Parts: sequence; structure tokens; C-alpha cells
Amino acid sequence: MFFTVVVLSIPILTLLECIWFLAPTVALCLQQCKALQEQIRSIQIRSLTSEDSVDKWSTKQLWDDVLKDIRIAVATYAVLRDALCHRFVQMESIALIVIDEGRCQRSVLQYASFANEVI
Repeated sequence: MFFTVVVLSIPILTLLECIWFLAPTVALCLQQCKALQEQIRSIQIRSLTSEDSVDKWSTKQLWDDVLKDIRIAVATYAVLRDALCHRFVQMESIALIVIDEGRCQRSVLQYASFANEVI
């Protein structure tokens, strides 16, 4: 499902803050990232999924380098959960988390697991 996003407050984000869009599958992440990039051309937007081998990114420095200048990151719940649990990403660096609505049982369970572990 595509949606229209109006992001009015991006200029007030600090250089260390990022908006995270979370989706339950890699395919949905890629779809959402493409839609955001087409609608918001003035800022850096990137998907972070298993296709990027994020499970092998084992240092905070690597994460910092990848996220440098990224204002919107689109990822699965697992990617952000793991990055937060290993302290590669700090909660203070997150300006907003947008959760893709989950209509199937799997999405609801993934969100619940993310929320219980991170929030």
C-alpha cells in the first residue's frame, strides 16, 4: 500500500536524528523506500534490509558511516531492533518511528516483539 507523506518538520531535525519507517518484510521496505524517494527528493532516504547484509555490520562506526546524512531509514522491525539492542543505533538518534500497518498475523507478532524488546 502506497501512502502520501508530508514531512514538514525535517528541517528541524538535528544532524544526528533520523526518521525510521518500519515494515514487516523486505519487499514492503523496498516498496516504501521507493515511494518515499519519489515523493521527497530533497533529503537522503535509504532502505536497510537483509539485502544490504546488515546482519554483518558489526560496529557502531560502520552504522554511523552508513547512516551519515540519512534523514529517513526504511527497515524491517528486526533490523532496527537488532541495531538498538547492540547499541549500533541509539534511541536518542531516532526522531520518529513510523510503523507500517500490519494486517496479517505475522506483522502483528513482529510489531509486538519489537515493541516489547525496544520500547
